[in-house]
Amino acid sequence: GPLARVAGAFGFGGMLRSLMRGADYISRLRIDWVLFNRNEPNQPKVIHLLGTNDPLIRPRDVIDLEEFPNATPVRVPGANHSSIVEPGPKTSPALVRAFLGESEPDADVSAPAGAEQVFFLMHGIRDSRECFQRVARQLDRRVPAAKVIVPTYGYLSARRFLSTRARDNLVPWFVDQISEQLARNPNATFCYAGHSNGTYILGEVLRRFPRLRFERVYLAASVLPAGNPWQQVIGARGPVRRQRCDRGAADWPVGGLCRALHRLGIRSSGAGGFDGFEYGDRDGIGYTRFTGGHGAMLGPDNTDSVVEFLLTGEPLQVPELPAPSKPGAAFVVFSKYGDVLLPVLLALVALTVAGLTMLMPWPWTLVLPLAVAVLAWIILGRF
Repeated sequence: GPLARVAGAFGFGGMLRSLMRGADYISRLRIDWVLFNRNEPNQPKVIHLLGTNDPLIRPRDVIDLEEFPNATPVRVPGANHSSIVEPGPKTSPALVRAFLGESEPDADVSAPAGAEQVFFLMHGIRDSRECFQRVARQLDRRVPAAKVIVPTYGYLSARRFLSTRARDNLVPWFVDQISEQLARNPNATFCYAGHSNGTYILGEVLRRFPRLRFERVYLAASVLPAGNPWQQVIGARGPVRRQRCDRGAADWPVGGLCRALHRLGIRSSGAGGFDGFEYGDRDGIGYTRFTGGHGAMLGPDNTDSVVEFLLTGEPLQVPELPAPSKPGAAFVVFSKYGDVLLPVLLALVALTVAGLTMLMPWPWTLVLPLAVAVLAWIILGRF
């Protein structure tokens, strides 16, 4: 909430932030809780009392309990978050009846029958939502019993993309959705498709939550660095079984900007979605290069292939594509020297503004730099 964001901005409140919905500690505990139930033969008896007047905990917040065969969620009329732990005429009889097996589980906490497959389709900064909506419609037609989820974090501006903290703030939001679906579908296989910033979210999720498993992963125009440790992830024993990476032949955001940012010290981003990753097992990961830029692989012609891969793991590579056309000279130059050209360009702008302010009378010497900074802030926020 707002309080946690203010605390984070000033560098304190770590305890508060760690208890927020989707935080690493909470999500790991929830994921471990569900995975424990899959293989544990000696199940504990769990009685969960939930007050009908509890403003903090809702029935859907304890849906994980339904996956335990010996769990009994019981609503206590009139109890709130504090009084639920106090023995009294409301809580004591409910607890005794639950342990004697005389209580009926609360219908509001009961989970529906789980799906066998769950698909997450995560868009990028802006131009992959239509593509993944097409993929979702085909998956719904071909596997009606599957759960297909197309979450959205709204518009991600260039200003927010350049901020590692802003991108990292999306990880708890997404992990909360994964853990929710894992609780509701504990025996399902999970698959993931992501474009651009959606690939960054997956990379962070796999790094922070290695116990999560994805049967198949489709990455389009990935912004992850080439050295991303896929060797720890892909394979029969890893979190990902098979992975496909589609790339654009003239992808300015990945081959140009992300490469330059990586060289300038933003190590969480890179050109793995343009150059390919250093991990070399072609049995577990495949590449296809498309003619065009950042969204070259998102056209209708590629939808069937993406759907087929998510369902079967094939094709790892798109066969019989024409050879991609060569990118222009400007892209080639920026791709090679962007880490030099970008600072030089920013320095030239700063020197130009500084020179103009020296020629202007007061108060324009103050107004011009502020106006340029505000204009840059606005442009990056809208781009």
